[in-house]
Amino acid sequence: SSKPGLKLHYRLHSNEKPYECRACSKRFSEKVHLNTHFRTSHSNDRPYECGICNKAFKRKWILTNHIRAHTKEKPYQCDICKCRYSVKKSLNQHLLKHTNEKPYECDICKRPFTWKRSFEQHMQRHSKSKYYDCELCGKIFTSNYNLKRHQQAHAKNKSYKCELCNNSFISISLLKSHCQTHTKEKRFECEICRKIFAYKCSLKEHYYTHTNVRPFKCDVCPYAFVKKSQMIRHYRTHTNEKPYVCNECQKA
Repeated sequence: SSKPGLKLHYRLHSNEKPYECRACSKRFSEKVHLNTHFRTSHSNDRPYECGICNKAFKRKWILTNHIRAHTKEKPYQCDICKCRYSVKKSLNQHLLKHTNEKPYECDICKRPFTWKRSFEQHMQRHSKSKYYDCELCGKIFTSNYNLKRHQQAHAKNKSYKCELCNNSFISISLLKSHCQTHTKEKRFECEICRKIFAYKCSLKEHYYTHTNVRPFKCDVCPYAFVKKSQMIRHYRTHTNEKPYVCNECQKA
């Protein structure tokens, strides 16, 4: 122990950061951390060079991992199956297979994943998919067919009747949409693909698919959605709110 060492330790409690980066104003408690930050973030200096292929790196640990690719050294061993890895991160990911731990869960379909990379690839597939959401309960479906089947479950309470064909519907908006099939009235046209919609709000939501704009953002995480109902359903995964209860079994 020493007086300078005690001073550095005290900064952990006081959160004092006297060393400021001249490039981005980020502050550090130790000068060595400032120097490392500046070299790796704001300069092209690569002081750590591989003696085998002469490739240079900004950080020593990256060079160490790189050299193991040449030497085939694998110092990290799994205690369960004896598999070996050159990088500790790879060992940690491997151990998840033994524990069956799946820390990454999809907010949309609830599928769990062991690895972050697989989870991110899965989420990209969701972002490219088309979704159909129930305007009554906010539940989301990947096909219009599944949405229609789901809406039949709401059909016990059909109070909106079409005067032309006597079909009944569970909401006024569904009745209005149905009435368009009789009048063939569709007034709002997308200027990009020329698709026509009966309602301006439908055109507006459709337009977002062209612009990739997602105006409804989750307050908890970075996800954003085209439709407000999608955002509300997603938000409930954070709050664990289940407002819709089955009348038969009381399951939410």
